Amino acid sequence: MLRSTTHVLCAGLLVLTLGFVMACGSDSSPTTPTPSPAPVPAPTPAPTPAPTPAPTPTPVPTPVPTPPPEPAALSAFTISPTRVQSQQEATGTVTLTTAAPSGGISIELSTSDRDFARPASSTVTVPAGATTATFRIETTTVGESKDIQITARYLNVAINQILRVTITPPVARFRVTGTAKGEDKCSLTNANGDTDCRLDASTSAGAIRFYIYTYSIGGSNVTDGKTDRVGDLEVPNACDFFKERSTSDDNGEKYISMEVALVLEDREGTRSSRSSKNVRVYVNGYCGY
Repeated sequence: MLRSTTHVLCAGLLVLTLGFVMACGSDSSPTTPTPSPAPVPAPTPAPTPAPTPAPTPTPVPTPVPTPPPEPAALSAFTISPTRVQSQQEATGTVTLTTAAPSGGISIELSTSDRDFARPASSTVTVPAGATTATFRIETTTVGESKDIQITARYLNVAINQILRVTITPPVARFRVTGTAKGEDKCSLTNANGDTDCRLDASTSAGAIRFYIYTYSIGGSNVTDGKTDRVGDLEVPNACDFFKERSTSDDNGEKYISMEVALVLEDREGTRSSRSSKNVRVYVNGYCGY
């Protein structure tokens, strides 16, 4: 009985305690606070891409104006050939940098010695649209060779060229005439062996200084130098040269065959080619015949 009472008492005490706790619960804070939930971070907005800049347009270059063409000028002057004989001609050629304008261009021409060589005219015209023109250069009869300066000039440009004018090369031409018998027939005129041969080289050409004759009979030769175009046949110790030669007969007249040759030498030492002919020398009983 007592045990049951005790049980009842304990049960009632438990109920009382629970009731007290419940009565006071509304005024008490919990021993362990409940943690606040972590705030959710706001989402980072996606960056806005920078706008692509519009391409800068390439500036159109300002066209460079075409410069006006340079005016024509004298660029060259030549002579061909550069060496001519007396009385021959050469050709001059002038050349411009560009084609000549409308109306053409006149080039002045001059010479350092008109007595030797000179342009045929004082000017030459390069026609419109052309770049070259030619002209004649005349030469005179001269007694010596000489360099002549020919000049072409246009505005402030002058070009010089040298033309060599030479004396005419010597050309030997001659006649032998005997007073008694005529062309290519001479005669001994005395016991000294003199002849009536007359030598004439007037038709020879060149600036001649010496007329060099050679007389040949068999293997014997005699040289006779002269400075005049016309002269007599001269042989030292003539009878010694003419005597004891083989003779031929012309209607009872005996004659010796003699070769006469001529070589010219001009003032500059140039010699001509040899010109020769056969001459009869009628002995007329002289020099042992």
